[in-house]
Amino acid sequence: MREPDATGGLWARPVRGFLLDLDDTLIDTRAAMHSAFVAAAGSCFPQTGPVVHAVLAEHFYADPGGRFDAYTRGELSFVEQRRTRYVAACAAAGLAHGGWDGFQAFEDAYIDAFRASQLTFPDVPAFFGALRQAGIPACIVTNSGDDQTRLKVSASGLPEDLPTVTTDTFGVGKPDRRMYDHGCDLIGVTPDEAVCVGDSLWSDVMGARSAGLRAIWVQRPGQPAPRRAGWGTPVSDPGVRVVQSLAEVPGLLG
Repeated sequence: MREPDATGGLWARPVRGFLLDLDDTLIDTRAAMHSAFVAAAGSCFPQTGPVVHAVLAEHFYADPGGRFDAYTRGELSFVEQRRTRYVAACAAAGLAHGGWDGFQAFEDAYIDAFRASQLTFPDVPAFFGALRQAGIPACIVTNSGDDQTRLKVSASGLPEDLPTVTTDTFGVGKPDRRMYDHGCDLIGVTPDEAVCVGDSLWSDVMGARSAGLRAIWVQRPGQPAPRRAGWGTPVSDPGVRVVQSLAEVPGLLG
């Protein structure tokens, strides 16, 4: 499949495979995290009200200490980045975190609520239908961990036979080139035949371009910009296309 390109440039090449970001590209992870965090806070801190619960949720998601990024660099384990984010969020909300037992009780409440909150964006089913019709394989490449990725895929109704590459695969996440190379290997394509679709400028777009893939940058209008996604940053790279919906992606295939 080819996208019409009068200049005969990068987008005239066949598209034989997709590497797909998961969080805030296929699944509304920001909304799921907020909902689950508020629910877990209500269970573990019933003496406080919804305003405090919302502060806890927003601070954890924003992660001003950059602990999730430290996990993707291999500096923290998945559990440790969550524990330290939880402790920092409790401090911001004026709550006692309760040590390891407090964190574990919160995680238990959170994971049940998080599982129930998994929803794909409305444009996702038709997008996968278009890929199936075109016979184009896809692989999930995400900076989350193995267990969380399996939970999200299963609970959201995404195809469970999708191959996945996570930070746990190599101990580091995007934009490390190994993530993209391995994703291409799993679906039997070369980087110049593949397109990465994601919401983040740094990890999805620039990482993919550095690895030799083309990139489609998803910026949904009316949707809050995900954490450090860089939405609105001008990009002049001809190998990058910006879309507002996955519904636009099949049109790039000709």
